[in-house]
Amino acid sequence: MTTELIHVELLDNGISTTDEAQVIASNLHNELAEIKIVDSPSSQSVATERAVNAQSFLKRLEKSRKDVKAPILEFGRKIDALAEELAAPVTAEMKRVGSLVAKFQTAEAIRVERERAEREKREREAMEAARLAAEAERKAAEAMKDEATLAAAVKAEADAKQKEAEMYQTLTAPAPAPVKASGSVTKKVLRWEVTDIHALYKAAPHLVKLEPNVMAIKSTCTATQNIAGLRLWEELDTNFRSR
Repeated sequence: MTTELIHVELLDNGISTTDEAQVIASNLHNELAEIKIVDSPSSQSVATERAVNAQSFLKRLEKSRKDVKAPILEFGRKIDALAEELAAPVTAEMKRVGSLVAKFQTAEAIRVERERAEREKREREAMEAARLAAEAERKAAEAMKDEATLAAAVKAEADAKQKEAEMYQTLTAPAPAPVKASGSVTKKVLRWEVTDIHALYKAAPHLVKLEPNVMAIKSTCTATQNIAGLRLWEELDTNFRSR
């Protein structure tokens, strides 16, 4: 495939510029490099002539580039379309199933939070029960004077050990956790919607991206205007037309 200046060989994936293109580019480069100063009408004429020739070459090269690339881009678009067509229904169902899993995980999070609160309550109750049992054991031991008080002390000691064991069992029980399936990853994702851009900018300007409207500035402003936050001036800019 050849379009004047660029050559593409599909069989061996070779892409190169033509001999003609390389010769023209080299000559133009050398001619432009010879121009060191423009200080007279004649030197200006020579400089402009060579720049115009360069611009014509660049325009021709750009056309060749687009012509060579066009069928490749079209081929790529067809590949993308086929892949998208095949993936679309699968993606849609995957998102639907993902929503169902996310809904279940939300319910699991609520359950875990509820069970966590219940666990903390049981832990507090178990620790308090163990403390009371230990206190009762201490008082029973202090009051031990006969067989009756001895029996009470023995019972208090047994109760204290039982409460201590129950407290340990409560404290070492597995913490509640959501049930997750292998192969899925569920995490919280921030969603957002701007309801009032002006209010948002006033409250948090770092969350709003401000950019100058370049087209509006060029089409409506002049160098003599005085606009807050904007400096305007004019410079000479030379461009070259192609033939």
